[in-house]
Amino acid sequence: MALWQGGYGSVHLMCETRTGVEYALKAIPRKRNTAIPRMVQREVTILQQLRHPNIVPFKCCMVDKTMIYIVMKYIRGGNLKVRYPILALLSSFVPLSPYFTPSISSLQLCSSPRPPSQ
Repeated sequence: MALWQGGYGSVHLMCETRTGVEYALKAIPRKRNTAIPRMVQREVTILQQLRHPNIVPFKCCMVDKTMIYIVMKYIRGGNLKVRYPILALLSSFVPLSPYFTPSISSLQLCSSPRPPSQ
């Protein structure tokens, strides 16, 4: 069942038959014989390292000749713009990257390997 369709791909609801656990499958089309886009590589790298109660857990990533699949835990309740309409208004008037960039930078700093103590 398709949950969302956008410019980069689509998100589908899937269920692991053995356990009954539901997952969101993000399917991103891949141009034939091209490398995996850098943006997708970064997203997967960051998702693999994040463990926080307010961040949707990452399950795995799969790649074939035509598609890139990112599997994450399915969270019921719809997308955030539906749940919190103010987000839709903000994103149409105010670019949100100035608010998220410092957070992402902080996460990268916290998760980067630290140099050995002197």
